[in-house]
Amino acid sequence: MRRVIVIALSFVLALAAGAWLTVQSWGDVARFAGHKLYAYREGYRTMIKRFAPRYQRYVVWMGDSTIMGIAQPSYPQFLAPRLLDEGHIASQVVAGAAFDFYNYYFLMGPVLDLEPDLIVIVAHLASFNEKRGTKFTYNDLCSMIPTDELPHALRLPLAPRRLSAARLLLARLLRTEAGEEALYVTEGLRTLWADGAAWDVLGPKTPPPIIDWRAIYPAVRAYDVPLTRRNPTVRMMEATVRMATSHGRRVIVIGSPIPHMLMRERWWYDSAVWARRYAVLRAAVEDAGGTFLDLHEAITTEGFADAGGHFNEKGALHMANLLQPVVTKAIAVRATP
Repeated sequence: MRRVIVIALSFVLALAAGAWLTVQSWGDVARFAGHKLYAYREGYRTMIKRFAPRYQRYVVWMGDSTIMGIAQPSYPQFLAPRLLDEGHIASQVVAGAAFDFYNYYFLMGPVLDLEPDLIVIVAHLASFNEKRGTKFTYNDLCSMIPTDELPHALRLPLAPRRLSAARLLLARLLRTEAGEEALYVTEGLRTLWADGAAWDVLGPKTPPPIIDWRAIYPAVRAYDVPLTRRNPTVRMMEATVRMATSHGRRVIVIGSPIPHMLMRERWWYDSAVWARRYAVLRAAVEDAGGTFLDLHEAITTEGFADAGGHFNEKGALHMANLLQPVVTKAIAVRATP
């Protein structure tokens, strides 16, 4: 028995020594690589910042690349100066490429800390497809789930994102500086190992999947998602809205426009079928205490920049015109004693 213990301890000590030497030799390089890999963590901490006290009312937009407004303004950016002029309403956009209701749920705690009068969330139909083999999961953001929300979070469909109860609880370590730095170092080391030049002797690596919205066929097909209340992302949507409304926040979920005219030409599109699917989203949002705004046929082909549902200036301005009275009315209702 003593020999077994000695062997086990020697093995553990050897692993510890190897890890120590690795960190000593590559720690700074790995930390830098990890910071680059997870740069969005700091980005969202910076993005979700307190509103200036001089403003009277606040609206937070949560969405995907359709509202990020990086290459060109989208409708929240067009609306922001109008809302300031009309009602002294400050706006903030919390969005990310390929975001969906898993990510909105993860970030809802920090958003609620801002105490907004209104939260507007984008429901992009293509995001309700199950994600397979993609890196765009942002699972580390689950560390931002509020502690009092954890019992409910553990009952949600996290398995499709490869999140178990153990991983969810382990992610709490990322709320500490030491835990976050450990993530950067370990993930940086893994990336340096996987991308090492020594692997080139084995031949070219398999290129990662590329989402090209210019490829019309797969883009419009992505919207063909039969929805039920059992769909994991639908359940996450309901949980996201419920978390916000349970804290007294008013929530509007936008059924984001889809290129329905292009779909009718290049794939297939039956208005009645899609209306039933959006009715599922409406029921989930309203059961959670939110308001659902179905705009999936609000934009014609001329308003889209691509088949992926991103807007050009014409489409973004049209969305801004549609949403301006809705947002101001919703905030006015909440502000009424």
